[in-house]
Amino acid sequence: MDRWGTPHPEDAAGAEVLERAGREPRLTSRGRRWVAASMALLAVAGAALWLVEERVRGRDERAVAACRDVAQAADNRSLVTVGFMVDHVEPALLAVREEARRKGLVALVAEAAQRAEPGVVAAVAECERQDTPAPWHPGLRSRRAAYLDYLDARLRWLRLIAADGQAYYRDRPWLAAAREAAFGG
Repeated sequence: MDRWGTPHPEDAAGAEVLERAGREPRLTSRGRRWVAASMALLAVAGAALWLVEERVRGRDERAVAACRDVAQAADNRSLVTVGFMVDHVEPALLAVREEARRKGLVALVAEAAQRAEPGVVAAVAECERQDTPAPWHPGLRSRRAAYLDYLDARLRWLRLIAADGQAYYRDRPWLAAAREAAFGG
């Protein structure tokens, strides 16, 4: 043997090999029945596990799809509610120079954000009410988490606008990043 424990061919030359002349090792009929029964049992267990996995995956996919649908609907409603008010207020904001009137117009945008907030809160609750995907479905778990993260970001944005209508006009890359993570391009 060398220093790593690997045997050399010349070491094996002096070894005695015990063999039974003329017979190969065989399974008895009882041993063959055990092997066949074990294989059949494994096949049945594998099929049962596959069926259970299909049902669990289907349930998890439906729950994530419901969360996606709720998130998209809440997103659309909040965008329409706030966007509608912004579309009506912006021309006046550009024309009005008095600060008091400008604040009044911006307050209308803040009120629209306040009206949109309950819809997003309800969407978060609905998404959280859905079954959490099984731990062995990490892709579905991460998609659900992305939808919830986006709804949280949308809620944060609405609350910023509700506190100060001017927040609508500020950059919000965190909201765009959360939307990209949840819904893609």
